[in-house]
Amino acid sequence: MFGFSLLTLRSSRIAFFAERRTRLLAGLKRYFVGKRLNGLLSVEGLRILQYACDKAADDPETPLSVWTELQKEIGGRWGTRLASRMLFSMTRGFRNMPKLLQRMLGWPYKKLAGLIRRFLGRKMLVACEVAVEFYLGVTNSHQVNWLKGHANECWVLLGEIDTQAEAAYAFIIEKGER
Repeated sequence: MFGFSLLTLRSSRIAFFAERRTRLLAGLKRYFVGKRLNGLLSVEGLRILQYACDKAADDPETPLSVWTELQKEIGGRWGTRLASRMLFSMTRGFRNMPKLLQRMLGWPYKKLAGLIRRFLGRKMLVACEVAVEFYLGVTNSHQVNWLKGHANECWVLLGEIDTQAEAAYAFIIEKGER
């Protein structure tokens, strides 16, 4: 009998936090849409943030994993890595060429390198935008402020939010140092 009541208590606690996580993620999605409507978030950034929130909402019984999903999306796939390595190799090869060959191939190199740099720059811009907006969302949104007002009941969820915010902050600082 005593074991049954503990099991019921545990399952009701899991359901309580699952509901709070679901509400938090829905509120974060609304927050991001509001940012987009105010012109503070790009379409691509909104798509990535909503996707990560939806992916985290698929399993609300587990701790928040929004930042993990965001890192997968903004980290770059094989195309981004290939473009980065290609630009590095092209630049190294171009600089090691004799001056006469550099003058002959200067124009095509600059055009191709410019295209690759533009592609990589857009990817980095969206990655930084997503990280900053996510950090702002988990530190300043209404849903998080509401949870902070109810810290006695929601301290577990606030700990998960702090972990997500710290990871996003570390990403922002890392990219800012480069």
